[in-house]
Amino acid sequence: LVQVAEVDGGEFKVKDTYEAADVDLNHIQSANELENAISKLSKVVKEKDRILITDENGVAKADHLPVGVYLIYAIDIKEYENISPSLVSVPTFDSESGQMDYDIEVLPKHTPILQQESRSFPKTGDNSGFFEYLLLGITSLVLTIISILGWRAVIRAIK
Repeated sequence: LVQVAEVDGGEFKVKDTYEAADVDLNHIQSANELENAISKLSKVVKEKDRILITDENGVAKADHLPVGVYLIYAIDIKEYENISPSLVSVPTFDSESGQMDYDIEVLPKHTPILQQESRSFPKTGDNSGFFEYLLLGITSLVLTIISILGWRAVIRAIK
């Protein structure tokens, strides 16, 4: 968790440390612009204001944060899912109540880590299943011939 911007005169002001990201947090109007800002800020993070450790339920909690914008990102996740970084402002506006909300719950996007399938090859000299495959092959051949010649031709040939 790192604070990337402060509130100054009712607007977000990116902290000097993150000016290299060249983002304007005050004029983000679409999800693509938000993702772009998150990507740029993630690339210039050099410090960690707070390291939050998740509990046994996967929940991390940060209390008494100063007003501002925070980048939340996961570190050391090699055994877990891919977790996308997020931006959150403290406080945030609650449109239902029409009030500023200081008690914020963030649920970051996450996707499973894709496991590569391990391939197994038959052992050389392994004849298990040979006769089953042979019978299946002969049956397929007979059915193919029957379908090509048609049932009548086969019946005539048998008589």
